[in-house]
Amino acid sequence: MKKVLIPIFILCGFSFSDVFMTELTDPQNSSDAGRYVELYNNADPQTAVSLTGSILPGGFYIVCNNADIFATTYGGTCDQNIGTGGAADSNGDDNLALLDASGTIVDMFGVAGEDGTGTGHEFEDGRAERAADNQTASATWSESGWNIDNDSGGGDGNQYAPEGFDPGSWIGASSGGDDGGTTTCEDATACNTGDEGDCTYADPNYDCDGNCTADTGEGCACGVLADECGVCDGNGSSCAEPAANLFFSEHAEGSSNNKYFEVYNGSDASVSLDNYSFVNCSNGCTDWEYTNSFADGASIAAGGTWTVCHSSIDASIVANCDETRTLYHNGDDAQGLMHISGDILDVVGAIGDDPGSGWEAAGVANATKDHTLVRKASETSGNSDWTASAGTSEDDSEWIVFDQNTWDYLGFHPHDFSS
Repeated sequence: MKKVLIPIFILCGFSFSDVFMTELTDPQNSSDAGRYVELYNNADPQTAVSLTGSILPGGFYIVCNNADIFATTYGGTCDQNIGTGGAADSNGDDNLALLDASGTIVDMFGVAGEDGTGTGHEFEDGRAERAADNQTASATWSESGWNIDNDSGGGDGNQYAPEGFDPGSWIGASSGGDDGGTTTCEDATACNTGDEGDCTYADPNYDCDGNCTADTGEGCACGVLADECGVCDGNGSSCAEPAANLFFSEHAEGSSNNKYFEVYNGSDASVSLDNYSFVNCSNGCTDWEYTNSFADGASIAAGGTWTVCHSSIDASIVANCDETRTLYHNGDDAQGLMHISGDILDVVGAIGDDPGSGWEAAGVANATKDHTLVRKASETSGNSDWTASAGTSEDDSEWIVFDQNTWDYLGFHPHDFSS
């Protein structure tokens, strides 16, 4: 849509050098945010300008293409809604002019008759703001008198509303030109509405008098929540129980979906699993990729076990499962048991490079794949060092490696393997 000379308003009864365009807009998100043209009155306090209303000295007059969208986007009202398809609805490659009652151009943006695409007056998906030192209306376009942002890389590039625009404000207003004009804050949401000078606003979560409007109590800063331990912006770990003596007692990758792991409580008291999770990563990693909570209400009695099985595990062993879920672990996927503090209590496999098909344990190649690993009765705590835990032989390993689909030891621990 090309517009060459567009009479925005017929103005009379004032010096035309006092009123000029200060901002032309075409937001990147204009379909939601709308477009507008901003006029500024640089006159002294004795001069008023008649439009459909008036522009106060040092004030602005906003012409928009949709008053409702303008209000939703910027939180204020435009002074005149002229609808779409007109001077306030430029797509950024148009020329706009301000005419007097006789049709004479008093202020000009762009070069008459020239498509703005790729020129110094293109503000597509951006905006054109009058430079601070361009203080009077001019019928002659001067590229140096404007700051242009557009989606072709001009200025600061494309602009989104509302953050990229400032209706009712202009960088040159505070300088006042030759007549010493001043600005007035007209934003109803500001703390100094109606006062001379730029608008000032309350800090987030505070009102204009400095009172907190989002007080969460418990001695925290305004807007900051306390965790269940009373720690501001905490994660609950400071009041969590000390990590109990929990560790993996069995780990199996059977045929099909016959996968499970068993956690043993080696302490002398029942332990809730609310403050524990099992973590894993796939095919080699530099850190744990997935953190998984145990079932709601899960707990392990002293000397008891908690077994997590794949939801499609063999029907003959499902009775020994305390909870079922989709388990993705294969032989080369590291597993960890983590306390809420972030401490790793035990591991099967290790963080680092992909081991191939699986990790070796007790001198058995690929022991974590297509095998069942059972912790020796002599081991009474977990080990976050897999190399030490796996060992290099049957003698120095913490594990006994059984053939795939060995489920004889599932559901209780420890075991007597002497026979």
